[in-house]
Amino acid sequence: MDKVISISESDSHDSPFMEMEESPPSPSPAPKRVQDDGDEQHAAKRPKVSVSSPIKCTCAISSNCVLAAQNGVRDCRTTSTPAPRRQKPKTPIINFPTALSTKQQAKFKRTLDEMTEILSLYIRSIDTPSSDLPNIFNQMRHRVQQLPFSEAHPSCQEGLRSRFLNPESGFPAIIRDHSIPWDIRLDVDVLRMRWEKGDLDISLDRGLITTVTRTVSRKFDTAFPFKVPCNQIGEGTLRNGQWFSWQICAVRDGAHGEIEAGVSSHGEIAISIVLGSGRGYADSDQGETIYYSGTHGKTGVISAGTKALRDSFTKRSPIRVLRSSRLPAINPYRPAQGLRYDGLYEIVDEEMMDEEKQLYRFKLERIEGQTPIRYQGPEKRPNPKELEEYDRLRKFMTASRPKKPSP
Repeated sequence: MDKVISISESDSHDSPFMEMEESPPSPSPAPKRVQDDGDEQHAAKRPKVSVSSPIKCTCAISSNCVLAAQNGVRDCRTTSTPAPRRQKPKTPIINFPTALSTKQQAKFKRTLDEMTEILSLYIRSIDTPSSDLPNIFNQMRHRVQQLPFSEAHPSCQEGLRSRFLNPESGFPAIIRDHSIPWDIRLDVDVLRMRWEKGDLDISLDRGLITTVTRTVSRKFDTAFPFKVPCNQIGEGTLRNGQWFSWQICAVRDGAHGEIEAGVSSHGEIAISIVLGSGRGYADSDQGETIYYSGTHGKTGVISAGTKALRDSFTKRSPIRVLRSSRLPAINPYRPAQGLRYDGLYEIVDEEMMDEEKQLYRFKLERIEGQTPIRYQGPEKRPNPKELEEYDRLRKFMTASRPKKPSP
């Protein structure tokens, strides 16, 4: 039996569905199509309907919606405000170090392998037959010449220092081993002293400020922490054959005390001299024996440099001798560029050359027991790598000079 559900009259008036069924709103006229000049058709807006009381939407999508009629649009959904999109919290910006590219990583890896090869060669030399040692020593010499100009990534520098300064397998072991050629041990010792202090700068003009205008001028960088005092008597931290690109570099490393003058003194005695062009003086360089003139005095008063040399002669104090590339080209002991430290000498004699000008000439003899002067052979300084870097830096400074204005 079918059930019959009766709806009371009052319920029928309260139901919105019944209300719409009993008195449906009159359909609005269809929007007219208007032809514009561009032959494009646009729908005319629906006329607004004024309603005094608030109206709620009673449909999902309909052109008969009363709320849409009030707003003058076809679809009441266009009046609803879209829900705000949830904003993703911003990640704070962190400045990380720039990552190395694959090419840069390969370059630094190759540099590290080349730098540490000298240690591998040293280990090999221990068990290598004597007939094969010259080849290994030549490779070690080549590597130690490259090391001062090999740049390691900052993240690797501390590890490299600890490896090179290892007393059992690093630089100290090479220096102690007298089976290694003396020139290799000397050059390794210079690097050891620098790296122990943390001086890892690879440039020839480290610790200097260079200004390039029409001329090139250099001065000390006051922030450079590795400048060596030059007032010590004797060799100090220098090693035979140590090379300097300019005289100011010799002052930086404690070899000489004057940027331009040829005689450097401490107290009353001379402690170092530079053999230069010697123009106007009766100088003579015979390698182990040197005849070196002091400077002219004024009105019968001896110059300060000459007096310091005379006091050194009296006290027999050792004098550091540096040879400059300004020596005559016929001098076989002349370095190709820059200055070279050639060991300790002692003044053994003096002679008056000009009494009126108080000019003296001094005879210096090289003190025995030192390694040979490094002017020839595989131990020659400056070595090919130093000359290459020197020429590269000079070309860069020449290119940096301002051009002369055209007339």
